[in-house]
Amino acid sequence: MSSQPTRPLIAILGHIRPSEVLEVGAALIAAGITNFEIPMNATDPLNSIERLASTFGSRAQIGGGVATEPFHADRIANAGGQMVLSPHCDPAVIKRALALNLTVYPGVLTATDCFTAIRAGATNLVFYPAMQLGLPGFQSLYRVLPRDVRCYARGGINGPEFVAWLSAGMHGFGMGTALYHPNRTIHEIALRAEAIVQSYDQASKRIKAR
Repeated sequence: MSSQPTRPLIAILGHIRPSEVLEVGAALIAAGITNFEIPMNATDPLNSIERLASTFGSRAQIGGGVATEPFHADRIANAGGQMVLSPHCDPAVIKRALALNLTVYPGVLTATDCFTAIRAGATNLVFYPAMQLGLPGFQSLYRVLPRDVRCYARGGINGPEFVAWLSAGMHGFGMGTALYHPNRTIHEIALRAEAIVQSYDQASKRIKAR
């Protein structure tokens, strides 16, 4: 197992190809990011999930994203994935993922979404798109959520905003194009990952010091 701390940062590897996924995964792990989402609408996503899981399964959490149907959970599990991430709140997807002992992250934006997901068994909520909800909107929702529910922000939240969102009760963040893009070199991806990790660590320390 890696000696690095497990940070609540999820790398969303949209449009990644199986041929590059191991090199990208290694760079992200070296930077300190150990949670990977391969969207189901990527190129050959199950191949990428299987490669990551077989190579880095002991050091990282590998998941499939854009899971919009219950059978997506089965495909992710069969490929060796450990997480199911959805852009929306569908109790059928949540329940199927949990039945397969997978960690599930449903997408939510409203109070109805949140409590529908919680009643279906979810303990992680992904607020998407977070910038549309805004910090005041999240603060209002967070006041009524059970404190054992972990909240993640996805969509437009970058390093400079980490402190404010963590202070409001956000637990972690999903990082997409701010981190990975197919046109970037592995060096550029590594630098971005290192900067995001540094921003998160600094923000986390500031919160703990209060």
